[in-house]
Amino acid sequence: MDYDLRAQPARTVPGPDGRPVPDEATERWFQAVAQGFHDARMRGHGLEMAVRTAQADEAVLRGMYPLDPPPLELDPQAPVATFISFDKTLNVGAGRLLPLHMITDVTVRPTHRRRGLLRRMMTTDLAEARERGLPMAALTVSEGSIYGRFGFGPATWLRHISIETSRRFGLRQPASGRVELVDPHRNAELFSTVFARFHAQQRGSVDRPSWYPEVVSGAYDPGSNEPDQARRAAVHHDPAGEVDGYVTYRVERQAGGQRHLVVHDLVTAGDEAYLGLWQLLASIDLVENVTFSRAPMEDPLEFALSDPRLYSVSKLEDVIWLRVLDVAASLEQREWYRDGTVVLGVEDDMDLAAGTFRVEVAAGRASVTRTGEEPEVRLDVATLGSLYLGGVTARTLRRAGRLQGDDAALERFAALTELPSRPYSVTKY
Repeated sequence: MDYDLRAQPARTVPGPDGRPVPDEATERWFQAVAQGFHDARMRGHGLEMAVRTAQADEAVLRGMYPLDPPPLELDPQAPVATFISFDKTLNVGAGRLLPLHMITDVTVRPTHRRRGLLRRMMTTDLAEARERGLPMAALTVSEGSIYGRFGFGPATWLRHISIETSRRFGLRQPASGRVELVDPHRNAELFSTVFARFHAQQRGSVDRPSWYPEVVSGAYDPGSNEPDQARRAAVHHDPAGEVDGYVTYRVERQAGGQRHLVVHDLVTAGDEAYLGLWQLLASIDLVENVTFSRAPMEDPLEFALSDPRLYSVSKLEDVIWLRVLDVAASLEQREWYRDGTVVLGVEDDMDLAAGTFRVEVAAGRASVTRTGEEPEVRLDVATLGSLYLGGVTARTLRRAGRLQGDDAALERFAALTELPSRPYSVTKY
């Protein structure tokens, strides 16, 4: 079967009441995404928001369309594979924001798999991003075995944590500042302002798609297609009275009637705000534990508790996968803490970032040039993506067989790429 690869923006036309509604091709594309992720058919506000925010992000909607669909094919005018991309930024450390090509909503209908549809969409999209000068691409994955073949490597991780909030809970030192409850539905803009501060200072942070404020605030709940009336929120004020952190959450009943508190989003511009909001969450009555699925790998809460055994980790989750498109541009913007030089050989089966590069680092900045020299260290582009933000060390990758070179060169490379902390992205998309 032959297929047509099409790309379009999210389009709208005037509806019966004059308000914009998605055109037929756009609605079919979004319904195909919903089916691919086993979600209900999109309707009403949910469909309107998805289209409106895709337009705000200037997203490109790609789809694979059968040229001769079978007579009983489900909606023969709908795509059988989907792929959306748009551009944001990635914090690479030292206050630098790298232009980032973000990919999501990748689906292939099960009756059309193993026909190269994803490869066609990915190859076209990444090549166009590279031509436009984007140095890096990113995505999140539902299956970990798919995207390494396209040069993506896991680069940031999160902890899923559970905190017992019994009388034993307490911080070794009370957090400073002031915390107050707020209406989440009315404070989406404030939450976005706090996230912008976090994003500007946290290495590994990925900017958020335009749909985030409505979902984080509970103004829209994807599950019910309505506002989440059980969503609650609190903000933290620093000593000067400025809001420097927020949390959104809801209290749910477990089997047996016990209540537990589920944190949906917790974003702060500093540790005092982070600990102050946890101090509030632990003080909420009639709740026995608090869960949070986006805690940092290096979590100050664990060591701020008087009893660290109240803190437990149920899962580690990879979040942001990176794909280097331009080695020189990416490495020159990266944060560096050591001076030194290495000749790096990068392998790339898609031939987007392959080559040999001399990397010279001095005073926290790198100069990267192509060279005809023999590489001292060799790695593939997916390994470079995993190493880029410091989420895993070169020494660990060497032990995993992901780096090649002599012992002296590998140790020099490991020291050169080392960073003082793990990256943290609280953005899932």
